[in-house]
Amino acid sequence: NTSPEGATMGEEPPRKRARGAGGDDGLTVAACARCGALEARLQQLQQALCAAQQHTAGSSDCTAASVPLATVSPSFGPNHEYTIQSLPPELLLRVFLELAPADRVTVQYVCHKWKDVGRNPVLWRALKVFEDFQLAMVAKAGYLENLNHVSLYLVSDLSLHLLAKMRLRLITLQIFGDKISDKSMQELADSCCADLHELSIITTGKAVTDAGISCFAPACRNLRKLTLRCENVSHAAVTLLLASAPIRHLDLRSPLLNDSSVMHLSRFCTELKHLDLDCNEEMTDVTLQHLGRCCSSFRSLRLENSSFFTADGILRLVELSPNLTQLSLSRYFPVPFDNFSEFADVCKNLLSLSLEIEDEIPLQIIANACSRLTQLELQCNGYIKDDQVRHLPGVMQLRVLHLDESDITDEGVRFITSSCTELQDLSLYGCKGISDTSLLYIATGSVPHLRKLDLNACKHITSFGTTFLQERCPYIAELWTQGNSPQRHDAAM
Repeated sequence: NTSPEGATMGEEPPRKRARGAGGDDGLTVAACARCGALEARLQQLQQALCAAQQHTAGSSDCTAASVPLATVSPSFGPNHEYTIQSLPPELLLRVFLELAPADRVTVQYVCHKWKDVGRNPVLWRALKVFEDFQLAMVAKAGYLENLNHVSLYLVSDLSLHLLAKMRLRLITLQIFGDKISDKSMQELADSCCADLHELSIITTGKAVTDAGISCFAPACRNLRKLTLRCENVSHAAVTLLLASAPIRHLDLRSPLLNDSSVMHLSRFCTELKHLDLDCNEEMTDVTLQHLGRCCSSFRSLRLENSSFFTADGILRLVELSPNLTQLSLSRYFPVPFDNFSEFADVCKNLLSLSLEIEDEIPLQIIANACSRLTQLELQCNGYIKDDQVRHLPGVMQLRVLHLDESDITDEGVRFITSSCTELQDLSLYGCKGISDTSLLYIATGSVPHLRKLDLNACKHITSFGTTFLQERCPYIAELWTQGNSPQRHDAAM
């Protein structure tokens, strides 16, 4: 995060100073000192390029690097000495994309080369803004004209008023926070949302009401995806949006929803393909009946807090959704069923299944009935053990497997890595029975496509084991360990 001393908004970048040693672009020692964060990033990219060349040299799979090295510079290689001056514009652009919007403006004051890269339109088509001053800084520099995708976090009405004043043609608008009002939402809807395809409004307070949401209905005729997670919004405002736009994806949470309101909503959801519904205690199986009768075109269904429903209600909803391929039931799936095989039978066309369980579940029935599964996510709470994992070969094409907080051991991991050969994402979060031996099985197993591995809260995994795994498996792009952030392997970057 760079901030050149004495530079204020609206000023032109300083003129080129006298050339120093290695200052091909007028980049002085003082300017370099102001870019410590980017120097560290440069070193990471240097290691990434070297590792990527070594990895791709012996393999025809080029998915590990998003930009082919040959297109960057023919002189770059493992023995090349990297400096800021020699870094090509393509990689500088990738570094700048990691910066906050205000910092993308600031780095242009370092040198003319960075100024040219900083003006690339790619940097200014999508922004994530975390404070009002960041958006004001970008607007003053004149980079908002081409903005199409914006995410606003914890901002106030000032940012919404600024966007409305610019009269942009937004395609994606995401608003997170509780400092906005209905009035600013109406200004924004009237001026910038004629071409809007995706709208997300997530607030924790009660400042946004039905009036602020319903104002988007006459303006957003092309809306495809709607996310509303508001404390003070009823079904009336949602109904207006559903009736005025061809919405295909709906993510909805409101404590004001109940069986009656869902019944009214379902009448306008006949074309809905994806539904993410946060349920509450005011909802019963009647809600599922209304959804099943009116929304038979579901392809993806996620019910959070599904413990408010019965097994029969969920079973009936799945039966009425013949096109359903993705099903997620969180916050304690109501098992056991009287006849779990009946549930597995109606789910035989599923490609993705996510369950949170608080009792033993017959994994063998799922593996045999749902043979098309490519993604299986289980929040196990200690109810999945090694003997049940042995039934997974019935689902040989699994790409994603999550066994969070299960009781499997190293032997279970060995069986998974030798049987599920197509795995790309494996989560063993909170599995207390695995150790570094599991990492040995992963490194020597048959999972060459593995790109993501979550080992968080696995107490017996050591830094020695993770280092060994990274050295043996450079194709793992994202490795989560005891920390809160993933260790991204440089070769994949």
